[in-house]
Amino acid sequence: MRSDVPYTALHRNLAWTRNGAVWAGWRLPGLPYGARRSEEKKAVADMHRLLFRTLPAGDCLMLGLVTNTSPAAVVARMLTGIPEEHWEDHPDWLEECDATFDTLEQYPLGERFRFLFVPLANAGWDRAMEPGRAGMERIRTALGAAPAPIPPARLRSRLAQADLVMARIPAPFRPRPVTVAETVWIWEHAASRGLASYPVEVVPESRPHPSSSAMISAPVLDVGGRSDIQDRRALRRLNPLTARFVKVCTTALADRGEDASYQSLVAITGFPPHGMAFPGSEYLGRIDECGVLGVDWAVRLRKVGREQALRKTASAVANLNDQYYQREGAITTGEHALDESGRLLSEYQAILQNDTNEAELNHATILAVPGSSGAHAQEQAKLVQQWFTASDCTTDRPAGSAQEQLWAVMMPGVARSRIVTAYEQKTTTTDLALTVPFVDNSLGDAAGWPAGLNTTEPGLLAVLFLDLIRYSGRGLGGNLAVNGQKGRGKSAFLKTGIFAAVKQGAQALVIDRTPECEYGRLCPLVPGGFVIDPVDPQYTLDPLRVYGVDVGAEILSDFLTALTGLGPNHELGATLALALEPAYLKKHRVSAAGGLLKHLDSDKCALPGADQVARRIRVHAQRSYARVMFQPGLPTPDMTAALIVLRTAGLELPTGDELARPHQFDQMSGPKLFGRAYYAALLAMARVQAYLDRSRTTLVVADEASYLTSSPESERSAIEIVRESRRASAAVWLASQLASDLGSPALRSLIETRIAFGQANTAAAIDTVEWLGFSATDPQTPGMVRDLVENTSPIDPATGRVLDGREGEAWVSHANGTAGWAKMLLPSHPASRAATLSDPPTAQVEALTVDPLDPVEAAADG
Repeated sequence: MRSDVPYTALHRNLAWTRNGAVWAGWRLPGLPYGARRSEEKKAVADMHRLLFRTLPAGDCLMLGLVTNTSPAAVVARMLTGIPEEHWEDHPDWLEECDATFDTLEQYPLGERFRFLFVPLANAGWDRAMEPGRAGMERIRTALGAAPAPIPPARLRSRLAQADLVMARIPAPFRPRPVTVAETVWIWEHAASRGLASYPVEVVPESRPHPSSSAMISAPVLDVGGRSDIQDRRALRRLNPLTARFVKVCTTALADRGEDASYQSLVAITGFPPHGMAFPGSEYLGRIDECGVLGVDWAVRLRKVGREQALRKTASAVANLNDQYYQREGAITTGEHALDESGRLLSEYQAILQNDTNEAELNHATILAVPGSSGAHAQEQAKLVQQWFTASDCTTDRPAGSAQEQLWAVMMPGVARSRIVTAYEQKTTTTDLALTVPFVDNSLGDAAGWPAGLNTTEPGLLAVLFLDLIRYSGRGLGGNLAVNGQKGRGKSAFLKTGIFAAVKQGAQALVIDRTPECEYGRLCPLVPGGFVIDPVDPQYTLDPLRVYGVDVGAEILSDFLTALTGLGPNHELGATLALALEPAYLKKHRVSAAGGLLKHLDSDKCALPGADQVARRIRVHAQRSYARVMFQPGLPTPDMTAALIVLRTAGLELPTGDELARPHQFDQMSGPKLFGRAYYAALLAMARVQAYLDRSRTTLVVADEASYLTSSPESERSAIEIVRESRRASAAVWLASQLASDLGSPALRSLIETRIAFGQANTAAAIDTVEWLGFSATDPQTPGMVRDLVENTSPIDPATGRVLDGREGEAWVSHANGTAGWAKMLLPSHPASRAATLSDPPTAQVEALTVDPLDPVEAAADG
């Protein structure tokens, strides 16, 4: 049967229909939801209650439609922020984009669009005129005449009316008027469920006059797929009860050479008899967890005023009482159905009486389940019904023409029919709000680096983008903290992020504590990238030589203060501070740390106690571990390189007790004092790097961050970078096995984006969940702790490694307020992927330090 398109004209977000109604539509991106804290979820439900209460009385339609995401669309988002004329400046990123096509083709990617359509009230003369105009349009269509133009005054009036409705929608839902193209797309999508359906590009409306509905290809609905049966005898024996689906065909599908769409329609007939438990009642917000891909939903709403609802409820209670008395003598087991109905009606009446803002909502929820064939669609529909049954909801999958009718009432502009009334449920705005239909379970940014797959909704995979290197331009901070047991994926994630950042033009300063110098493996793949090793230095990090006297003096001051313990309160601290004044250094022509030591120990220095200061510095300067700072003749590195790995393996660091107790601090060994001072110098240099070139983002990356945060000086520099990251185009990325090792409460609270990989035990997981912002009293906390230990990249006991296919699973709490589960992806480019996964042998690490200015030669040597 041909399903006629109900429109006579389309203009912007308005649709004139053949029955005299004018519908207005909006797309609602939805409120961030995902896997947020319980109190935040409750706030989302409260916002839905406000939305339902502000809807105009009468009919409306809510839609949730699943659309595919093409790899091309993902790659286009990867290039967002890089002007096309500068693409050639990022050849490595273009190669990564090209390789990403192959990676994404193995995943069924998609997203859900949510719409709200409301028929505008016909006020005044329109009550009589609009049905008459609609009747005239039907006559004109039958005679083959062109549609009559809509007067400009009527257009302006209806647009103003739609604007008033939109103004009542709570602003957090961010309603946007649909376009004519989107209205057409909704029909095309409904006719192609189960086939490739990509979203239409949204562009501003430019048509001054209404468009004809002829641009919509009217679908043909074949109930039970009778056209697929070639044998007439089999056709006659077709049992409608075993063919509860529709086959949908359109000329547009035929023109594209695509097959027909097979869909099975399911209606929800009942909800949990003992009420909606929240969280857990989000049957619309969680529909993609049902295990079936591409399930669309539609809700036909009819709002009834409070007084009218009270009158209807009182009448219903009276009828129930009559039935109860008539059957009082019936023998039953358990609670009688009438008793249950009476209890629910009494509660419902009490809600309406106690809340003056409450309203009655009559709603019918319809699900469209696609399949590759009629039989497959029905199998998928049964799985959806089983999922609802597990939630104490009842469903119905009707046969025959009811399938066709349910398909039709899911479309905007189609008038209510008896089948909607047959499946209607009565409820209040408070209860329906617990289903949270307009929620957004997306995760991360809209574009940037495809860091992983959003698995918050297991049945609807979407790409998790991170665009942290551009956050400073938006007034945000791109700081990141990663937490998780060793071997669960945090280091691979950091390496992948470093590759993505430097290939897009950022700079990364990586503090590498690993004995294998695993981050050094990245250097040959980044032009100009190199390693600086204090144990066997090929380059100097003397701040005066690297940055010059004006900039380097402050860095050297941080280093020598931590090294000698001559702080501002020490009697010799003033001498050291005066000697490191840029004017003093220039006056005495001191341009290197070794030169400063010679000057302090010479007759030319008249500063009081200079010889004692020199003695304290010389204790360390003559040791092999300090050559990177004091040895003359070492060349200076190119600090503008995209990737600089600052190796710290082999350096000793003081313990927390040694730093906290003065008598132990005074007895600390020289290597530990140098290690502490060296970390302070590295963070101070990173802070300087961030301000030297604000045209690009500078990342300061530290794996095993406890070595950094254990030093007060280095943590203080890290906090300063984090605080100033918005203005300095800088960010700090930290990783640690324990959340408590990510620094002081001040530092941890300042880092906006947090990612938690699997944990080894319950104690570590509790620490992580608290760091993510979940309180001990949150009902979701025990489940999260259990998931982090048992179900996040679980370890195979036989091998001691993560189970195949479960690598990279993590919890993400993003700076923009989104939160949920994800599976992190490795780089798509083969060479980058290999460098991310493998730890280099010692010989290769040595080769990486040979020549930072010639990565090709370094790679060949390695």
